[in-house]
Amino acid sequence: MQDPQAGPAGKERGIRAPGTVLSHRVEACGAPMTAALVQQPVNAELDPVARTYQERFATLNERIGEAVRYDGREDYLRDDGTGLRALHAPLMQAYAAFFEAAEAMNAALEHNEDTRRKAQIDAIKKAQGHSAAR
Repeated sequence: MQDPQAGPAGKERGIRAPGTVLSHRVEACGAPMTAALVQQPVNAELDPVARTYQERFATLNERIGEAVRYDGREDYLRDDGTGLRALHAPLMQAYAAFFEAAEAMNAALEHNEDTRRKAQIDAIKKAQGHSAAR
């Protein structure tokens, strides 16, 4: 494809769907996140970001599955690439939304870890008799 933003023209050769995420890997990654999201107390900063990340991954995975099925059946040979063009925009939107959620997730995780470490250091200093002002 010449221009990924414009999408396929329908005349491409060697059409390939994006790589899939194996179902056992989706489950292995998704199950712990789902379990973490129901734990109490709620992490007001991290949980909404994690939920969005999980939802956007699920959407992306569905769009990839649609493209893989289309490619696997070689429907592009029968419909002159019409389906390929129809699948492209939703797939690219799902990728963009997922990448945005991934960046937000990384930032939230880093902030969460920074906050945790600061609290841990403050607790150690307090236990050792240091004032927080030092």
